[in-house]
Amino acid sequence: MKIFIFILLFVILYAYCYFVYPRHISIIQASLSEFNFNMLLERQPLVIQDNIKDIFTVLNSWFSINIIEDLEFDQNRLWNINFHKYLYCYSTEDTEILLYKAGNTVTGDTPDNTEPVIAIKLKKNQSLIIPYRWYYNIKNINSIKLYGIHDYVTYILDIII
Repeated sequence: MKIFIFILLFVILYAYCYFVYPRHISIIQASLSEFNFNMLLERQPLVIQDNIKDIFTVLNSWFSINIIEDLEFDQNRLWNINFHKYLYCYSTEDTEILLYKAGNTVTGDTPDNTEPVIAIKLKKNQSLIIPYRWYYNIKNINSIKLYGIHDYVTYILDIII
């Protein structure tokens, strides 16, 4: 019984760590050759500056053990929140994505005006990886493909929350 309680507490503590967000904001830029999975651990937006022609090769090679889902932007809201561990945004045309840091609140579809909103411009075939619980607003939803990437913790948290 004690081992069960210990395991349960460990799982709860591990899941709680998903809700601890960095205090600062930085945009990480990398090419495909410079990409390192440790960059994702910083929980900051990551721009892949290379033009990627076959997005599925990248998704399957980087996130093969994860659960990958096609997503649609909720057009009823201006600001959507990422409930996946990573949200992979692939631009099919030049576009702009607005980001708002995780841990902040969006009230009435309006972010707090004392906190910064980040604008990222992507060229055709570039990508952006948005971390867990960050808000995003896409100016032209027809110019981007969204892929939600769950690990098993965020998959279960998405069901529970």
